[in-house]
Formats: sequence, structure tokens, C-alpha cells
Amino acid sequence: MMIGTTMTMNKWEIWLAKVVFEDDPGNFKYRPVVILETGIATLLSAKITGHDPRPNFFGEYQIIDWGKAGLKKQSTIRLSQIFRISPDYLVHKIGKLQPKDIYFVEKILEQI
Repeated sequence: MMIGTTMTMNKWEIWLAKVVFEDDPGNFKYRPVVILETGIATLLSAKITGHDPRPNFFGEYQIIDWGKAGLKKQSTIRLSQIFRISPDYLVHKIGKLQPKDIYFVEKILEQI
């Protein structure tokens, strides 16, 4: 799998990315991320998981229109785990959040 891209990334897009483990920087996992903010050198993003939202973690949002967003299964955005990622770690675009989901994510981000 080739890492890095010359494509343009936009807010609310979902990309497959190489995400390094926080507790073990030598290891990583390919996982979807949603782009929350674009910058010159890094992107602000949030992890997406196939697990249900964890009740004790504020900011975990279960995507309503996950199929229209390009995901293969029901997924949760972990807004409790926002991080910066280099565009070089993006592999390919999966899709984009739909307006209904963007609305709810923005409401959560206003509270974080």
C-alpha cells in the first residue's frame, strides 16, 4: 500500500490513513479518519472505528449516513481522539460525511 498523496484533502472528507499508535510510535494501523481542518503541513483529524460509541467518553459520534459517506459498516467518529496527521500518511479518499452528520459533529466540536 502506497503512503502519501498529491491529491487535495478537504474538511469532512474520510480518508484511509496510516495512524501511529500513541503508546507505541513504532507501530501503526490503517484506519479511516475524518478531516476536521486542513493546514499546510498537517491535518486535524479524528479516528473512525467500527465499534459503538463508548458511554464514558464524551465526543464519540455514531455516523448516521455511514454508507453514503463511503464506509462499509456502521462506524463511530472518536472526537475524543482528535490528532494531527501528515498528509503523507493518507492513503486514499474513502468518501465524505453527509450534511446531517456534519451538523451533529459540529455541535459536539462546539462543546469540546
